[in-house]
Amino acid sequence: YRLKSIDFDGKFTYSKVLTLRKDQKAVNEITVVPNPVVNSNAVIRISSTEKGVADLRIVDFSGRVIKSQKLNLYEGINTIPVGDIGKLSTGMYTVQLFKGTEVFNSKFIVRQ
Repeated sequence: YRLKSIDFDGKFTYSKVLTLRKDQKAVNEITVVPNPVVNSNAVIRISSTEKGVADLRIVDFSGRVIKSQKLNLYEGINTIPVGDIGKLSTGMYTVQLFKGTEVFNSKFIVRQ
């Protein structure tokens, strides 16, 4: 990028050229659908910018790991069915996704 400065008399100058780089994360979004989960099967949707392996955990409010599994992610939207999520006790939970050195979290609620 560079800036062009225009004076009142119409003269202009350019700034030095700067390169900007946005660090791209491996995962853009992770959500549980439906949220809140009510006596139903739910899915976890993961929007990934690259393919690879990730670890998925469902953690309760006290920090106890309820479910853990390895995933093969593909670029784009990944839909992970979690059939037994509606059987959890009423409360708040967190989905954690570990991909490389990055950790992604999303909260969801289970209601009976």
